[in-house]
Amino acid sequence: MTVRLLPGGDGTRQVEFRILGPLEVAAGERLLELGRPKQRAVLAILLVHANRTVSLEHLVDELWGEEPPAQAMASLQAYVSHLRRLLEPERGARTPARVLVSQAPGYRMRIGADDLDAARFEALTAEGRRLLDAGQPDRGDDTLGQALALWRGPVLADFPDAPFARAERARLDDLRLGAAEDRIAAGLALGRHAGIVSELDQLIGANPYRESLHGLRMLALYRAGRQAEALEAYQRIHRVLREDLGVEPNPRLDRLHRQILEHAPELDLAPAIRSGPADAGPRDAPEPADALIGRAEPLKALRGALAAAVDGHGRLVLLTGEPGVGKTRLAEELGRHASVTVAWGGCGEEPGAPPFWPWTQVLQRLLAELPAELRPAMLAPYLPELGSLLPELAGPPPAAPPVVDVEVVRFRVCRAVATLLCRLAAERPLLVVIDDLQWADAGSLRLLPVLARELGSARILVVGTYREPDETTLAATLAALARLPAVDRVPLRGLTEDDVRQLMAARLGTKPTERLVNVVHDRSAGNPFFVLELLRLLGSERRLAAAEQAAASEVPAGVRDVLRRRLAGLPEQTQAILLVAAVAGREFDLDVLREVSGLADETVLDAVEAALLSGLVNEEAAVGRFRFAHALVRETIYQELSRVRRARLHARVAEALDDRGGVHWWLAAPVVGTRTALPHLLTAADQALATLAHEEAEQHLTHALDLLAAEPQSPERTRSELDVQMRLGTLSAQLHGAQSASGRAAVTRARELAEQLGDGPATIAAYRSLYEVAVARAEHTHARELAERMLEVSRGTDNAQAHLAMGRTLWCLGEPGAAREHLEHSLDLARDTPDGPHELLPVEITARLQLAPVLDLLGHEDEAAALVDVAIAGTRTHAPLVRAGVLTSAALISALRRDVAAAGAHARQALDLAGPLPAWFSYAAAVRSWTLAMEGDPVAGATTLRENLDEIRSRGARHLVAWVLGMLAEAESMSGHAEEALRLLAEAQILVARSGERMHEAELHRLHGRALLATAPPRTADARTALRLSLDVARRQGAELIARRAAADLEALV
Repeated sequence: MTVRLLPGGDGTRQVEFRILGPLEVAAGERLLELGRPKQRAVLAILLVHANRTVSLEHLVDELWGEEPPAQAMASLQAYVSHLRRLLEPERGARTPARVLVSQAPGYRMRIGADDLDAARFEALTAEGRRLLDAGQPDRGDDTLGQALALWRGPVLADFPDAPFARAERARLDDLRLGAAEDRIAAGLALGRHAGIVSELDQLIGANPYRESLHGLRMLALYRAGRQAEALEAYQRIHRVLREDLGVEPNPRLDRLHRQILEHAPELDLAPAIRSGPADAGPRDAPEPADALIGRAEPLKALRGALAAAVDGHGRLVLLTGEPGVGKTRLAEELGRHASVTVAWGGCGEEPGAPPFWPWTQVLQRLLAELPAELRPAMLAPYLPELGSLLPELAGPPPAAPPVVDVEVVRFRVCRAVATLLCRLAAERPLLVVIDDLQWADAGSLRLLPVLARELGSARILVVGTYREPDETTLAATLAALARLPAVDRVPLRGLTEDDVRQLMAARLGTKPTERLVNVVHDRSAGNPFFVLELLRLLGSERRLAAAEQAAASEVPAGVRDVLRRRLAGLPEQTQAILLVAAVAGREFDLDVLREVSGLADETVLDAVEAALLSGLVNEEAAVGRFRFAHALVRETIYQELSRVRRARLHARVAEALDDRGGVHWWLAAPVVGTRTALPHLLTAADQALATLAHEEAEQHLTHALDLLAAEPQSPERTRSELDVQMRLGTLSAQLHGAQSASGRAAVTRARELAEQLGDGPATIAAYRSLYEVAVARAEHTHARELAERMLEVSRGTDNAQAHLAMGRTLWCLGEPGAAREHLEHSLDLARDTPDGPHELLPVEITARLQLAPVLDLLGHEDEAAALVDVAIAGTRTHAPLVRAGVLTSAALISALRRDVAAAGAHARQALDLAGPLPAWFSYAAAVRSWTLAMEGDPVAGATTLRENLDEIRSRGARHLVAWVLGMLAEAESMSGHAEEALRLLAEAQILVARSGERMHEAELHRLHGRALLATAPPRTADARTALRLSLDVARRQGAELIARRAAADLEALV
């Protein structure tokens, strides 16, 4: 949905108003907290009357009725003031409101047509109807699907009894029903008649007197080959209207009834005119290819069985799977292209259907096509038995009914139907489809094995569809069928992730992101119905720009309705337990359910087993652990809970999980309070970090900040926020790199808080984090200013971090001698100073690792190597992340020293430990690639080094990029690409000049000289100039290590 851009901290923010469900206002991906009920009501009233002025008098009447309190006007003004601050938080005190505006004699919500979901729904509905009228049912179907996907529940569901909500609810509900009718009409025009019947059944159940729905159902049944059911549907609405209302059906319904009786050709499906490009193919082409993605194998099996049946080897094929997996759709596709007679029989969930009802529908369809002159001879042997199924064949009833054995009669009927079907198939092959066998009556099920025994030499393929049964009559029938040779069972499972990717690309018209595919597949478990409903949701509100967030957080209305029906059929105890399970999460333990519910083990287990049998829950490998079959199942249940009840259940789950329940403590905070929830969130963050679950830790810390933001100002709150911000800043550096915007924001805020508290060490720590950002971006002038501030804050106490920062900066600027003084002093201080709580690496280890390359440059390689060895040894018992950081530094130091073996070993160990953390991965990977080139494979080394360099740059890092360019240039030169090496070295020198990062300047000049010697022919004079420049720079900086190398290269040149 396109949403309004309102002023925000970055200039604008997206705000979306929603009333098609509970009242919501979303700013970007965050739902705004709308305050107290009456304040929410003010906003709701203004949205109902969007862009129209609502008088103060009307607002007071709606809020308080006939007896408003004395301070009603003052309260109303306060509500409006709060709402304005909420909607336009950056608006100045004297700047006029632009959204909720004052306009005599009251207030007005000034919003665009796309800002309100109800307005968007009405526009999409009108557009969908226009497309249908224009003969474009495919586009109309998509547009109407987008409109209906906007609904999250009843209009303003949180104001069930408010007069203003009731009126708007009635208006929009009527439009919603009209849109649903139009979409069904589009589906009929596109040939989806069989799958539409169940949807119509739901709508008719809620609107029993709406004749247009009954007409659509009659047409859908007729086109699905279920003429008898279509006629029965007419009789039912005729009876209901006459008995309940005393009226007759309208003329259109009567005309449709006559057309069905006469098999009028205008009722047949006309080829749909699709709205694709002119060269897209013939207009009467079948449904889009995406309709049966992932079903090639089962369709192939069905077509093979049909071909065998045509040759006289009939079979019964049972299609099984959960609701929405595509059983009926697959049978439809088989019948659509079959050159045989097709007859459908459906079993309805509603009670009252006569015995053998699906078979009655099949026989009526087949006999309707049988020429009148052939019927007497064909039917004569079966009239006594078939009279109960087909009353039109029965003679006059006997004077006194005979006393019979019901089972004997049922068997005779089964035999008669089976034999008649075989005789009819002798004239022309048959495809018989019995849909939804899980709802079939006992007689209809009894017929299946009787018929299956006759299929071996019959030209009949029988396809039965059913959901996985529990202990029902169907289960016994399936057991009997399993022993028969002419019976096959084809289970349909969820689509694979690749299938979902193809389906999404076909429906969205664009290649989806891998993250979006993962989200949709995970939430739907590959169920095609759920996938398509999620795609309709994404198409609604023009949400493709924020598709991942929408797909991950919302339940499409169609899915919600289907799941609610399935849940309603479960025992009450199971429904209650599933509410607890939904709060516990996608996966849950029996122990948690027992503790939260207070029920006995056996009671909880019985309830969960009922959910297992229904297919809504799956059992995990771990004993006592379960998982919702679809994320959508869990979310549908979860959304049934009020906010207060959710919070209370989260509190009980959090108590059951204790420190493992981080997210539950956050969601329980409205009940337990921030003071209780906060320590648990911080503990959960620490535990997540210990297991390298950094994204989870970041989430816990962000939730902690959200809780603190709602607390009143106090020194305790300030100190708590400082703690959380420092944790978050450190974590962001690990997860996203020191230059990340989120990390910078956290440490900037931490510095402000530390200064408020007068906390020197915390202030220095915050400056240090900002310093890391400056270094990562190679902004060394700014980094030096920050280091000087740290030294100033620590004056009188001396601080290891401050001297460490200044030493590192001087090293980067090409002053290793001055850097050594600060770094050695930092190391001395660190030995006697405990580390702060938010250090990524212990300061003593960091000081050693920073001092080592300085000593290397100054020509003290043995001392440098000893420092690195001690640093590595000192972290053997630390977390993998800490060890990875140390080993990456060791790899970089070894590469500077050109110790190829050590550099490669350290880099490989770092990569094994670092996992996906980009801050370490890219530099360690670059060193590994360089060692690959140095060890004899420069082509492969150069290829991967280029990828590593791209990765480093993609994260905004500039620190050490000039040196990595030098590594790449050396590999290219060794590969025979001297000119490319020269280009890379020129780029590196430009970076050095711009950033002032000069610690590798002399080495880059040396590599330049060697690359000039690798050209054809060698440019010896230019190489000599470059090597002399390298020697001069190294001597000026005091970089004895590089000076020795340059001198050796010059001597070799002579």
